[in-house]
Amino acid sequence: MNPLSSTYRLQLGAGVDFESARKLLPYLDRLGISHLYLSPIMTALPGSSHGYDVADINTVSVERGGEPLFRKLVSDARDRGMGVIVDFVPNHMATSHHNPYWFALLRGGASSPFADWFDVVWRKSGRRRRIELPVLGKTLREALNAGEIHVEPSSQGLVARYYEHRFPVSAHTLLELAQERAAHQGVPALPWEAPQATKLLDKLVSGEASNNQQRSWSQFNQMVFPEHRDEQTCSWISWLN
Repeated sequence: MNPLSSTYRLQLGAGVDFESARKLLPYLDRLGISHLYLSPIMTALPGSSHGYDVADINTVSVERGGEPLFRKLVSDARDRGMGVIVDFVPNHMATSHHNPYWFALLRGGASSPFADWFDVVWRKSGRRRRIELPVLGKTLREALNAGEIHVEPSSQGLVARYYEHRFPVSAHTLLELAQERAAHQGVPALPWEAPQATKLLDKLVSGEASNNQQRSWSQFNQMVFPEHRDEQTCSWISWLN
């Protein structure tokens, strides 16, 4: 491989992937380029045009061509004596449900195995340490009344959905809300402690029921909300208001 003397930066995305970069190698070779410098190659948010909103640092972007084509690009470059430089940007990770590490941080808080991956200043107080995110376009009550927030099952477990955003919901949070409603509105407490309901809720929250989320969701509704036995889904937010 030639020593580093000159680079050619190539912005992946917008129709430029590993295969098109590979086809440029003869031209770059004629220019005398020693190294091809690529923008981020890791999995970014779906449809990302630049790749700096990294979602998973452990996988090569399929949208850019995937790992096999990347390896082919590197191999062909080396055959010409050229090196490949990759723009590695862990500080640009996307704060999205597409990022499994960020999602795990939101679910587990300070106890998450990825808590030290992010620059979070945890407040020392009697309350469980949680992350506050400024994503609502209005007050929480206004967003709830407008029907903008929904709680639903997903492949990632039970999530709160706000437009394109997804946030993990813990079983402890649902139990707190249910107990608060029962205490302040004088409604009967629901059978959260029933072993079957608890088991299903744990699966929904953790994502273990991802192969058949809708069925597990319906079963849980039938146990906890017998009056909604014929419904496929249940509006948690309406019930908690």
